[in-house]
Amino acid sequence: MRTLSSAGLVAICAVFALAGCASGPERSAAPPSPSTATPLRLDETSAGTTVRARVGQPVVLDLHSGYWRHLASSAPDVLRQTVATTPLPAPTCRVIGSGCGTFESGFEALRAGTATVTADRDSCGEAMACAPEQRTFTVTVVVDAS
Repeated sequence: MRTLSSAGLVAICAVFALAGCASGPERSAAPPSPSTATPLRLDETSAGTTVRARVGQPVVLDLHSGYWRHLASSAPDVLRQTVATTPLPAPTCRVIGSGCGTFESGFEALRAGTATVTADRDSCGEAMACAPEQRTFTVTVVVDAS
């Protein structure tokens, strides 16, 4: 009867160990973390619509007028504001009081549910009142768990 040397026994064990690793279950990639998820970007073209987001997904709202104010979520436990509303002046804006520029605000979808993002304004230009249908911005965000 032939006996194996310790080096031969180690080699056989290594072959079986590698074979076990190769036949193991495949692993899928982890879902993106909130910081790497693609943001859902909204602007005036989103007004009056319903959009869908995933839990952990950032939602960015860009309103292209310096007169927008009171950007808020109706359900902060579903869609929480994470970036305060920030005015971003337009570099080409040359007329004072014209309202050119952008207001940007950031939100994060925290849990499944529905939230309405709103903003309002009174002026649509220097000394120019907005028509009633131009005074309010609303978009409904439905947050899905997956």
